[in-house]
Amino acid sequence: MIKDVKMKKGEPYTEYRVIFNKGVTYRGQPLEEYTFSFIPESSGGENVLKFASTATVPTIMPNFKTRTMEYWGEMEKRGAGYDSKNKTVTCYFW
Repeated sequence: MIKDVKMKKGEPYTEYRVIFNKGVTYRGQPLEEYTFSFIPESSGGENVLKFASTATVPTIMPNFKTRTMEYWGEMEKRGAGYDSKNKTVTCYFW
């Protein structure tokens, strides 16, 4: 299932990228990559699912929930964001 795993240390994130073989799916949609990025010694980061160009990503977006939480004294919505140009779903966490 996994074709390759790459790690990149940079500023401010450290990133692990998992590249999948063809045939891997997430909720029935073809998935190419999963990236986990985080800021060392902090709770900030993100998870990114990169789908194949043939995926119909909007059909799975109802599976992702958004919530309001306090972050640095401000109330902000946190959840998944869909980038149709890059076929990615990004979930942020803090």
